[in-house]
Amino acid sequence: MKLLIDIGNTRIKWCFSEAQQLTAQQAFNWQLDFLTHLFSEAWNNINPPTEIWVSNVSGNTMANKLTQWTQKQWQLTPFFAQTHYQCCNVTNGYQKPQQLGIDRWLAVIAARYLCSDAACIADCGTAITIDALQSNGQHLGGLITLGLSTTRSTLLKKTHALTHLSDINSSNPDIFLGKETTQAIMQGTLVSVLSLLEYTVKYLERNEESVILFITGGDALQLIPLLSINYQYEPNLVLQGLHIVAEHS
Repeated sequence: MKLLIDIGNTRIKWCFSEAQQLTAQQAFNWQLDFLTHLFSEAWNNINPPTEIWVSNVSGNTMANKLTQWTQKQWQLTPFFAQTHYQCCNVTNGYQKPQQLGIDRWLAVIAARYLCSDAACIADCGTAITIDALQSNGQHLGGLITLGLSTTRSTLLKKTHALTHLSDINSSNPDIFLGKETTQAIMQGTLVSVLSLLEYTVKYLERNEESVILFITGGDALQLIPLLSINYQYEPNLVLQGLHIVAEHS
């Protein structure tokens, strides 16, 4: 039984890989000062895994703290997945492959296994990352921009007239044009991301017969009701990619 861990900028998601199947994803928000407590709260009472595989975008301090905890708890050292030029029928489009974030790389690998068509992979969290994948498995590169919550909070902090506003992350898919400032910000940020996703898919369709949007991340559910293109929601896309890499290693 493998423990699969996806460490993001604000959340840690995890599940087990058992008999080629993934268990239901679980998650918790993390803060650096409370990591040991959070690890213990999540994993103290689970059956000890045989292996631990990790996707980590949060740096060496996080990796070291996790390793110390797993070595003390289970006498196991985690395998930290790395980005490569080629893996699992996917070829990295970056000139320097290691510069592609491991979460993006794993999500692309998962999309390749889920669909043989060309794909646009969008992870909508603290940041929004978009990666393009040809039907032959060639990764073309990608785009990075601020996530919905990040954009909204930055707008409030940087704009004097808006600093009094709060609760800026509530959404209503039935509204397009805001009738007050909070709604206008919410809708404006939603539409900007939707436009980016749909433009990217249409761009890829110039050279591909069919392109599917794979969407994941904490803000995905705010976007899905407004999408007008073919999409597939995969909330644990990075963990699926991590599972594939672990099984092929």
